[in-house]
Amino acid sequence: MSFPIYRTGTLDCGNTYAAVTVPEANLGVAFAYSPTLDTALISGSNTSGKPAYSTDRGANWTTISASGTWTYTWTGAVWTGSKFILNASGANEQAESPDGINSWTRSSAVTHGWNLYTRYQFAYVGSVILKSTSLSNADFYSSTDGISYTQRTLFPSTSGWAHFATNGTTVVCLSGYPIGASNKAAYSTVAAMLGSTWTAATLPATVSWSSVVWNTRCYFAMSNTAGENTGARSYDGGATWEAVTGLPNVTRSYMVARANGALQFADVNTNTGYCSVDDGTTWTSFALPSGSRLWQNSGGDIGTDQMYIFSNTTTAARST
Repeated sequence: MSFPIYRTGTLDCGNTYAAVTVPEANLGVAFAYSPTLDTALISGSNTSGKPAYSTDRGANWTTISASGTWTYTWTGAVWTGSKFILNASGANEQAESPDGINSWTRSSAVTHGWNLYTRYQFAYVGSVILKSTSLSNADFYSSTDGISYTQRTLFPSTSGWAHFATNGTTVVCLSGYPIGASNKAAYSTVAAMLGSTWTAATLPATVSWSSVVWNTRCYFAMSNTAGENTGARSYDGGATWEAVTGLPNVTRSYMVARANGALQFADVNTNTGYCSVDDGTTWTSFALPSGSRLWQNSGGDIGTDQMYIFSNTTTAARST
C-alpha cells in the first residue's frame, strides 16, 4: 500500500500537487529531516514497522532494508546532527542510524516504555534529546547520547506535560492532549532546563493543546479539536502567551512551520489545507486532491521550506 503526502515548496499559501507514493499506509506518524544528508525519514504504525526514507525531497520513498523485528509503533523521530533516532510507543525499543537508510542499530536498553502520542513529545534541543511521558505527572527524560536517559521532575506542577518546542535558546512545554484540557505552560533555557529550573506560564484558554511550533518569530500553539478554536502565541520565549482567536473550525492535523514563518495544517476530515503568514491571525485555505482520507500529520524542514502533509489513504501528492 502507499501512503499519501502533500509536499509544499512555495513560500506562499498557493499550492498545487502531483502524485507520489510511500511504501505502506500509516507511515508519517513521526517525521525527521537531516539537512546534512538532505534525507527525510517517516515512521508510524505501518504493518512492517519499518520506516521509509527519501533522498530526493519526497519524490520517491523507500522502505529500509534492515533485518530484525520492527513491528512497533514508532511515534518519535529526531535528527540529532549526527544520527536519526526512532522511539517506539509503549516499549523499551529504540533504533538509530547515521544515514536513515540501511545502517541501523536497535537497542532495548532504553530506560522507559514511552507512551508517545504525538511527535511533539520527542525533541532534540541543542545537544539534548527530550522525551515526555504523557502521564499525569511532572516527569520528562533527557539524554545526550540517545541511549542513557535521566529522569527529571522539574516542571512547576503535576500536569501531563507532553509537547515540546524550541528556538535553539529557549524551550517551551505545554500540558494538554492526551491528558485533557489545560491552560498550563512552562518555559526555560536549554541550560536551565537541565539545571532543574522551569518557570510556569499561563495559556489564554483551557483546551487540549496538541501542537506547538517555533516559526522563526514566535511560538504558536493550538488544539487539534474542532470547536477549540483559540490558539496561543508567545513572542518572549514562552513567558507570556496571547490569545489568537478564529482558528478554522475543523479537526486539525498536527501543525508545521515553514521557512518564511508561515504556519500550516490540514483539515483531518476534508481535502483542505490551511496556511497563515501572520502568526495565526488569519488563515488561507488551499485545496488538496479529492478522495476519502484522513489527514493526520505535517512535517518538513524549516531551512529548505520542504513541507509534507500525511494522510491514511493510498493517494499521495507533492507540490509542483
